[in-house]
Amino acid sequence: MRLFIFMLWWVQIIIIYIMIQISIDGGPCGGKSRLVARLLKELPVRGYMPLVVPETASELINEGILKRGWTDDQIQYAMFERQLEKETALAAELIDACSVSGNSMLKPVLICDRGLLTG
Repeated sequence: MRLFIFMLWWVQIIIIYIMIQISIDGGPCGGKSRLVARLLKELPVRGYMPLVVPETASELINEGILKRGWTDDQIQYAMFERQLEKETALAAELIDACSVSGNSMLKPVLICDRGLLTG
């Protein structure tokens, strides 16, 4: 499989046990969402079962974390905790989905929009 990586993207691919995890990072309008959409389209054709972990920072900002008067360290810790919870839960869900799908040839791929791998 070919991945086209532009300078605005930072993509790390790490194989964790039986699952591939892709973490995508980049600035605003850098093409992250477009890359995720392309991966979601192309990976199933190649025998992979992708699942996307949405960006945690946007979720917490929309929930009003910035209005709580927390320090930057507290906000970073909250983001780390939430991201770790999401990645762990969705990874387990993805592996279960692949194992019960009846197709042992499917390879799970967890795609993280700004995941823990990129810091």
